[in-house]
Amino acid sequence: MQINQRKFMKALLLTLSLIASSCFSQAQVAFYFDQPEELSNNFTRVQTRDFTLGFNYSSSPGVGGTSGRLDGPFHQSNTLLYNQPLPLVVNLPLTASTYFAYTNGSGRPNQEVIVAGLVGGLNQGLSRFDGISFLAGGLQISGDLTKVQLFLQSKTSGTVTTINSLSPVFTISDGWYELTSAWTPLNATEFQYSLDMSFHGSDGIQPGLHLAGLTAQIANSEIAANGFAFYGITGLYRLQSVDNISIVPEPSTLALFSGGGLFLALRLFRRARAKT
Repeated sequence: MQINQRKFMKALLLTLSLIASSCFSQAQVAFYFDQPEELSNNFTRVQTRDFTLGFNYSSSPGVGGTSGRLDGPFHQSNTLLYNQPLPLVVNLPLTASTYFAYTNGSGRPNQEVIVAGLVGGLNQGLSRFDGISFLAGGLQISGDLTKVQLFLQSKTSGTVTTINSLSPVFTISDGWYELTSAWTPLNATEFQYSLDMSFHGSDGIQPGLHLAGLTAQIANSEIAANGFAFYGITGLYRLQSVDNISIVPEPSTLALFSGGGLFLALRLFRRARAKT
């Protein structure tokens, strides 16, 4: 019986170590939209007002000239959400990036081109006007319509959206860009939040040229309290297409490791019981 107990304790320790290691494990999940199923199987499209649903699959050339991308119509009341919850762990960064095609055209002062952020549920959007609770950042048109700038923003239920940080304005041309976000929970209310934007040329595969970035410490108690969030994007003026969405860490890592370790522990425990 003593030997069997040792086997069980060994399996239990293995389970605990696997759970601990998986909490700090990071793996990337990426979507290139080469097939329409990548959109339908992995994303939820939220419509918060009565507009034509956006983020539609298109077989037109995307990043690198390969077939497949997401096209409009785009509107701030249409949000595309990755449908798996992403764990929020204190001091563990959660990062996500999205490629988007920008084209100069019409717009309004200080209106969004593209927004990327975290929301608390799959029924929530990222609009400054319609969103319930989010922690987001993105690219907006400058006040004189000739340039653009990055912004960070936070909203909780019943409050007006706060623009926490703005970058200096800069000029961009038509082409593919990458918007990269990183959120690090600091405690029960605050995040360290960074946003960066790079230019990848007219085809999207040129080495990234960093254009602008923002970093700030921002509070959002509702997002932090959930312990998880959903990654989403929305857009409006001058957004032509979206492609190549990647997220780190991959949310199923914890379940995969901890579930496998727990199964092993239970199996060895039953074997030990059967021999007594």
